[in-house]
Amino acid sequence: MAVRTPSATYRVQLSPQFGFDRAARIVPYLARLGVDVLYLSPILAARTRSEHGYDGVDPGRIDAGRGGAAAFRRMWRTLRRHGMDLLVDIVPNHLAASLENPAWQQVLRRGPRAPLASIFDIDWGRTADGRPAVVLPWLDRELPAAFSDGHLAFERDRSGLALRMGSARLPGSARVDRRWRSWRLEAHRSRRGPATGLPPGEQELLERINRGAAGRDRARRTQLLGDLWYRLVPWWEISSVNYRRFFDISDLVGVRSDEPKAFAYMHRWLLRAARAGTISMVRVDHIDGLADPRRYLQRLARGLSRPTTGGGTQRPYIVVEKILATDEALPPEWPVDGTTGYEALTRLTGVLVPSGARSELEIAYRRTLGAAARPFADEAYRAKREVARTMFPGERSEIVRDHFSRIRGRAPAASPEEVDQALSSLTAALSVYRTYQAKGRLRPADGRRLAAASREVHRREARLAQGRGFCALVGHPPWNPARIPGGAPDAFVRRWQQWSGDVAAKGVEDTAFYRHVRFIGANEVGGDPERVGTSIEEFHAFMVERHRRGSRGLTPTSTHDTKWGEDARARFVALAEWAHEWGRTAGRWSRAHRAFTTPLAQGRVPTVAERYRLYQTLVASAPAEDPFAPSYVDRLVAHLVKAAREAKLGTSWLRPNPTHEAALGHFVRALRDDARAAPFRTELAHWMARIAYFGAYYSIAQTVLRCTVPGVPDLYQGSEGWNFSLVDPDNRRPVPFGRLEDLLDRLDRTEGAIPRRQSIPSPRRGARAAPGAAEKLAATARLLRFRRDHRALFDRGMYVPVVEATAGGAEPVVAFVRRVGSEWLLVAVGRGLASVSSGRLIPPIGSRWGDRALLLPSGAPREWVDLLTRLPVRARVADGRLRLDLAEAFAAGPFAVFCGGRRRASAEELTAPRGAGTRGSETVT
Repeated sequence: MAVRTPSATYRVQLSPQFGFDRAARIVPYLARLGVDVLYLSPILAARTRSEHGYDGVDPGRIDAGRGGAAAFRRMWRTLRRHGMDLLVDIVPNHLAASLENPAWQQVLRRGPRAPLASIFDIDWGRTADGRPAVVLPWLDRELPAAFSDGHLAFERDRSGLALRMGSARLPGSARVDRRWRSWRLEAHRSRRGPATGLPPGEQELLERINRGAAGRDRARRTQLLGDLWYRLVPWWEISSVNYRRFFDISDLVGVRSDEPKAFAYMHRWLLRAARAGTISMVRVDHIDGLADPRRYLQRLARGLSRPTTGGGTQRPYIVVEKILATDEALPPEWPVDGTTGYEALTRLTGVLVPSGARSELEIAYRRTLGAAARPFADEAYRAKREVARTMFPGERSEIVRDHFSRIRGRAPAASPEEVDQALSSLTAALSVYRTYQAKGRLRPADGRRLAAASREVHRREARLAQGRGFCALVGHPPWNPARIPGGAPDAFVRRWQQWSGDVAAKGVEDTAFYRHVRFIGANEVGGDPERVGTSIEEFHAFMVERHRRGSRGLTPTSTHDTKWGEDARARFVALAEWAHEWGRTAGRWSRAHRAFTTPLAQGRVPTVAERYRLYQTLVASAPAEDPFAPSYVDRLVAHLVKAAREAKLGTSWLRPNPTHEAALGHFVRALRDDARAAPFRTELAHWMARIAYFGAYYSIAQTVLRCTVPGVPDLYQGSEGWNFSLVDPDNRRPVPFGRLEDLLDRLDRTEGAIPRRQSIPSPRRGARAAPGAAEKLAATARLLRFRRDHRALFDRGMYVPVVEATAGGAEPVVAFVRRVGSEWLLVAVGRGLASVSSGRLIPPIGSRWGDRALLLPSGAPREWVDLLTRLPVRARVADGRLRLDLAEAFAAGPFAVFCGGRRRASAEELTAPRGAGTRGSETVT
């Protein structure tokens, strides 16, 4: 089979404000940038005014709020004219539990007999009264109060009796209609003539039932409610919810897309588009939410494949959103091209972090926070266990019930409460998001992970691990992987595997990341904050393995889900170079600023940890020229409030604490305005200057790596320029595409199609200016254009690590070769840049690299041209080895991409702008 692989993708977040027509307008710009695939957030019908599209209501049609089918076709034709393809984000795991969803409306009206009821993951029998119904946590008050104040009321419409909730109308049911007709007939039969008056009218009868003042009226209301196929409960009664949610979001209901009927319904539009040749590339959202990802992906790959004119088959390009642990790989039986790339993202940034930073950061962290400075592994275990116990009570009880169902006929060895406790701890100890079944059994690697999780619970909670609940759940120690789960998949295994990923995501990414603040730059999706950085050896081993596996997955540096914009993370790298000094400074600031905190019942706010996070956030994301610019302060306060709610200590999403949150804003404004904070503002400006200076170099270093390592470079909207965004929704702000396009125009005009001797606009030797957005954009365009025209080099080219002759105790550079046939590409990126510049704000270039040199592989050419500067360099022979001096390689900047071999002399033409990209290459698999 052949698969069309992107050269580079560009992610755009669609919204009601930025729909298909707006996306079409930037296609010519993206083509000139060197991108060949536009990568869109969900495009199918979502809730009205949805800002993200992940709350779908009808997967059979294009979203009208983003322009509808006509605008989509216009965008598609524009892409075709510019030789570009489309990658769409699909959401098979869930739909909106909304009245806008016709399938959900059908379920609420007809219950389990509804034609589409089986596509939803609903446990119909788990209700308070035992009658089949779906439990909806849609009330903001108790049920009797909702009727008393008129928020809820039964009303008659053309289809029968319905239930009004505020301004919304919930469907009735056939049972409700039958009962209502019988009451009307009864009322008519009870007429006694004028002496006793007429029976109450229909409207009066309804009003009496809604008021429920009399016992009989309340009983009738209860009967009508019981005849509905749903039960309304207050939103905080999440333990009663009986459908699988997307994480803890009750407005999103799980769909069984790995089952044939649900698959067909959820992919109606997509399969039509694939047959028409419109769609051949997809990103699968939240693959871990499905019960059987392998089966789903196999069905998806078959459904999207189509015959080619030559009699072959065109296989779709598929990437999955999957968070991989450090020692984890995608299941080999999945028919996918890779992941969305978080495992690559964290390594691209991590390899730039100096090797000694972790110990210095740890010392400072413990000095400032004292006993509260727990290791991240401890913080993550506590957070996962807490999340399992508080955010998912309904899911947890359902899994426990399934456990007892599978041992039916045998006397239970423990109570449900004991098994419940054990389940939370075992899930918290699991080192991966979830395990998988292969050929009806747990994969061997996952069996070992479960055994390790069992040992971890024994280490952390020996008393619980030796109790009846834990032994009943996992078998007597030592752990026996065949005991649980083993054999054919069952309900317990399926539900637990789906749930463990939810616990990991909410416990780690959305809780522990916000509690552990030693070095928040490492608190990134797919990363391990305990590690702080990636060794060069590990980086190369990862990339060699990625190339060996033929991975065509994405290589992002920012996404819509990352905690930090890529250039904020680059500043964190620079901050790590001053780890010792920074730790002392931030601790001193925290103590001095206690005067600006607010005393509350739980302590002073911001807490020490919140202040420690604030200082790091400032230097990483604030405008260097004005750290307290009004627009940034508003963003910063919103970010701090979100971080505090995610940490779930002084405030939370479930129980917001307005006093705590107001104190955070007060603290920031005091730092900005209070005269006592003037020395801090002066010192902060000093820190901002050097962190922003060296951070700019690391930003371009990340860009160079993203565009040259194995995988497909994935740009997030606007990140070809500076991206200092914070976590969503901050990272979904409008992008100034007009300014970026004008800047690219100026760069191309200034340098011409084939510029001579002119580097990318980077500081001249000895200048004090750091690279700016123009330099980053220029580097991005040149590298993407080169990739577009050298597909074989990046699709099939081998990856060979390159080492230094000697680093002399300095941080070694990251260097490697990509090679196919006689074409060579040599990539080198400097590390420890502040040390190279002796801590001064002077460029880490040229002679500052001393006599350090790269040892080139055997057979490498001597003559090279730098694609970024378009200047030639020449390697020399010393001691029988070919060497390239870093002083020459890094003459214009501490990063270089050299083209050598057969096409060495063509570097100028190969990075020239073009109006349209070439279609993605086909790789035979």
